[in-house]
Amino acid sequence: ESTTKKPTHSPTATPTLAPPPTVAPTGDFEDCECEAECYAWADPWMESFESNEVFSVKGEEGSVHLMYDFPTQNVTFTMGERHFISEVRVSGELLASSEDCKLGKQAYTNTTDFENKYPMLSQFMAVSTECGYGPKGCLDNPDMAPCLHYLNVKVLKKNKYASVPEYPWNTHNFVTIEREMGATGLCIDQNDVPVKEPNWRCTCDTKPTPEPTVRPTPAPTPSGQNLTCTAYGDPHNICFKGNNFQIVPSRTSNFVKLYEIPGKITSVLELESRIEDDKHIDIATALILYDGDMEVMYKIAYNDDDKGLDCKAFSPDLLSASQHTRKGDLQFSWVASGDLPAQDLIISWECKRLEDDTKVGMTITWNKLNIDIADQLKFEEEHNSGSCVDCSPLNIFYPPSPEKTTPPTPETTSDSKVDGDDNKDKENDFDPVQGNGDNFGTRASASVFTIVAVVAARLF
Repeated sequence: ESTTKKPTHSPTATPTLAPPPTVAPTGDFEDCECEAECYAWADPWMESFESNEVFSVKGEEGSVHLMYDFPTQNVTFTMGERHFISEVRVSGELLASSEDCKLGKQAYTNTTDFENKYPMLSQFMAVSTECGYGPKGCLDNPDMAPCLHYLNVKVLKKNKYASVPEYPWNTHNFVTIEREMGATGLCIDQNDVPVKEPNWRCTCDTKPTPEPTVRPTPAPTPSGQNLTCTAYGDPHNICFKGNNFQIVPSRTSNFVKLYEIPGKITSVLELESRIEDDKHIDIATALILYDGDMEVMYKIAYNDDDKGLDCKAFSPDLLSASQHTRKGDLQFSWVASGDLPAQDLIISWECKRLEDDTKVGMTITWNKLNIDIADQLKFEEEHNSGSCVDCSPLNIFYPPSPEKTTPPTPETTSDSKVDGDDNKDKENDFDPVQGNGDNFGTRASASVFTIVAVVAARLF
């Protein structure tokens, strides 16, 4: 019987690397670091550094909008046809254009060219883009306007400063400090947008207490603590860092990648849109698990034909592996290989319905342990991907349609693939599904894993 450590079935608290973002640290500090993200996508919608509340940006075709402006750096995007983001520039230099897009294509740049005045010690900014294709459903509906490529944009900013008692540094608030340094733009100036959850976090290193006589014996290096990630509701995601944000659906795909261990497993959510009380909402209605060759291992979903089969873990190889329940979990283990440690993963789920059987969205938790790794979060950021890891709402996934493998544009490429309605909601459709384009790169061959406990089923 294996003695390998396993994560607990009940999700443990995510390791806290910082105090809650809205609460200033207390005590004496040396250096402090802040990190924040700002997003713009499609036609366009945005999240600022200050809040994950989504807001729209108005403008005309050809209008240029300032996402972030600092005395030495800025990021702008241009609205193209039908208000889609068509161009992104960093300090005047073109980073990406929708004219050069293919589905899933990405661009990236970073800089440390900022003027730092004490107590600011260093600044770092990274800007990344990803190509999208929309509006959603345009390929399948001849009555809709023609499909267009567009850009999604993410601005990541990191600041390191010395802790001093003077304002604004004593607030340990990323947005307050940025404003006092003169930063402006849509990522900063959104005072009228309510703050649900901030898109920033700050940490400070506490000064060590002097030991006048005997120093304590150093504690042994910890072996690490479980990380948990949970998707729920409409849908929101609490990532490994503890950030809570809404998962952003794409106009071109209703699939989102939540967690991937390259060459081993990829977890994808399928979203369903509906109108409720005159509001558009999205919920997760299926969890699809792929192996290292991107072939379907399990599809776990609502079943409108037989609600007693909600969340049955259907598998092409293990069709009888689950009882007919609304709750369950799967546990995977991988042995150490090369520079990679042994890894354990438990995926738990529940398909929730109201008393009238209305679907309210799946709740899914990923509980991960990397054996004998002290800094679990750093390991995940360096080796794995998905919204659970990068805490980004923009992790679009493109499974191909059996009949449509490229968008109908004059210039197509072999890796430009889009999904179609004909591969949705097929409970027992287990044809191999491949990832698309630059989002995935070259895959390793199928990895060997052990299903330690196929399903721990519970009565609803």
